[in-house]
Amino acid sequence: MKPVTERVRAAAAAVAALFVLLSTLCGFPAAAQQQQLPAQQPMLRVDVKAMSPRIVTESDTTLAITVRVRNIAKVPVRGLAARLQFGTRQETEQQLRKALRGIAPVDAQSTPFQPISDDLQPGESKEFTLVAPLQPGVPNGVVFLEPGVYPLLVNINGTPDGGAEARLAAVNILLPVRSAPGGQSSSVPDQPLQLSVVWPIAARPRVASHQFDRSLVLIDDALRGELRPGGRLHSLVAAAQQAKTQGIGDGVCYGIDPDLIATVQAMTEGYRVRTEDGTARGEGAEDAKAWLSALRELVADECVVATPFAGADLAALAGRSPRLATAAVNRSSVLSEVLNVDPLPGALWTTGDLDDQAAEVLTEADQQLVVGNANGLDDREAPALPRRVPDSELRVLPYDSTAALSLTPESASTSLGYPATVAADDRTIAAQNAVATVLFKAAQGQGGPLLLAPPRDWNATPDEFEWTLQTLNELADSEVVQPISLATLGEADPSGEARLRLEAVGGHVPSRIISGIGRLDGEITDLARAMEEDPTSQVDPQAILAPLREGLLRAASVDFRGIAGGRTRALKAAQFQLQSVQHGVRISDPGRTIALASGASPIPVSVTNRLPVQVTVRVQLTASSGLRLSQPSPVEVPAGRSRNLKIPAEVLRAGRFTVDVSLSTPGGTQLGEPARYELTSTEYGVITVIVTATAAGALLLLAGRRIYRRLRSNGAARG
Repeated sequence: MKPVTERVRAAAAAVAALFVLLSTLCGFPAAAQQQQLPAQQPMLRVDVKAMSPRIVTESDTTLAITVRVRNIAKVPVRGLAARLQFGTRQETEQQLRKALRGIAPVDAQSTPFQPISDDLQPGESKEFTLVAPLQPGVPNGVVFLEPGVYPLLVNINGTPDGGAEARLAAVNILLPVRSAPGGQSSSVPDQPLQLSVVWPIAARPRVASHQFDRSLVLIDDALRGELRPGGRLHSLVAAAQQAKTQGIGDGVCYGIDPDLIATVQAMTEGYRVRTEDGTARGEGAEDAKAWLSALRELVADECVVATPFAGADLAALAGRSPRLATAAVNRSSVLSEVLNVDPLPGALWTTGDLDDQAAEVLTEADQQLVVGNANGLDDREAPALPRRVPDSELRVLPYDSTAALSLTPESASTSLGYPATVAADDRTIAAQNAVATVLFKAAQGQGGPLLLAPPRDWNATPDEFEWTLQTLNELADSEVVQPISLATLGEADPSGEARLRLEAVGGHVPSRIISGIGRLDGEITDLARAMEEDPTSQVDPQAILAPLREGLLRAASVDFRGIAGGRTRALKAAQFQLQSVQHGVRISDPGRTIALASGASPIPVSVTNRLPVQVTVRVQLTASSGLRLSQPSPVEVPAGRSRNLKIPAEVLRAGRFTVDVSLSTPGGTQLGEPARYELTSTEYGVITVIVTATAAGALLLLAGRRIYRRLRSNGAARG
């Protein structure tokens, strides 16, 4: 009989051999099953270049996905292989949400691993196509027995230099099957899904400076690229224009940011771009004109809903500066002025969370309907019907939270143990999961309604924008969905109360940024109190101050999430604009030493106002010893003029003196830069003369008294 240890080793070897055999037969390496965790940092960047078909029907025979893999690590990756894995038909919304986060099981069916590259060096990329036959009985085929939505995983394995074989990257996609090849045919739901779409026309703020009566200055010229053919904003408008008169057209409402429209309008008049050496002339004026013309044509007689100016986070602003929050929701007039369109009255599309303070600001601003972020509501799964905010006339029309998740980049679960992405992370298939979600909801037969709203900064390819609307048009034509306007949804009777989440209080802007915004807003408000319209220039002070507040709203934009230092740079730009206005009122430097003619000569101070409004200023003086000053009362300085002041002063001694002169508003906000005056005097003031004369008289009196006493003493001694 063999020793026990030998029998154990033999058994272990047999098990290992069996495992290898089974792994080989199943079409995947054993090491990939044993090791699923890769290195700490992502090693591969995966981009889906093409997918066909996007929606499976009974006439489709193969599914082909073209993928590009790039080595973003510092070490080679060897033995790259990839395959497609499929899960089962999703039955519940909870299952669908797990699939959207990449945590749904995807081991029901799979294709064999396909070799990609024996050795992929850092920086190198490789493009390949994975194919899955969709016919029953075909070797390595994938069979869908019934229509529905199925999780699909693009699984990529490899061995990093110095490591073990593992899953290095994955892409999670939802695959809709409308009619199964060789299985059940598609059927039209008894009740079409009512669908409304908010099509975003918005962009991250890029204004560096836009002061009164000065050219627009942008932080870069990237906005020009978005407005040109092939750019993001151009493609959003072009795709919508192409689908405007088709099936889903009546259910589309355009969510437009007033800041974007104001910025593009200013670009048409010429603008500057900030560079390392200063500024340079922007080249996108004609592109801006063409894009605005196309947008006007698109939205003519169509549904338009305004967003908060620059996508400002209302919850963040409402707690610290309700005045700014109100300004953010009251700028929809820009859309009327530039686009000749009337937005939905009293309606606002906001992608930030809502809290009680934000709701109060919206109510005071006469807003009746907020197309709100589902993250700001407790009851997520209800249809898209208005809900009334308690103790308020405000109503909230929520997005569908599952549809919102389908369009949210970086929504893959962090607990997967390997780098994973979702379809929304890829510009080529950014809407794949959203369309699959619409089909899933339609198959439930509940009729909706469903409100689909892509992110404000939705970034997909031109083809993807077109595919999204074209697919929705086809679903409307086949009566799978029924378009319903946003206005109709907003006018429906409230279905309950909107219980605003407590954790939404305060928004998502860092406290230091909000503190800085609040401080600058206080200074702007104080400036407003010190300004008045000048009869000669007839410029409203708000024309100067409104751009300053708009700069603060940009610093509070939700579009800066994930942009390192974005809000800080925007806040510094707003502060620079404010300082430029403050420096419009200044002390004129005399440029010489001022000689005082007498001990009671006043100090001449000249205040220059370069602003086109009248400003009330307070002059403050601080002198060195030997000079007594009077602090003057506030004075009004007309627009574009100077005012010469005579500040009473009293010299206590002869010599040289320094006087620091500063300007502020009556409320204490600094204006201009302090100036230092150099004074000289050889005279004494009246008080000094009186004191000196009195002292001299007392000295003479004391000396005379002493002489008298001495003479009297000497006379007595002589008898």
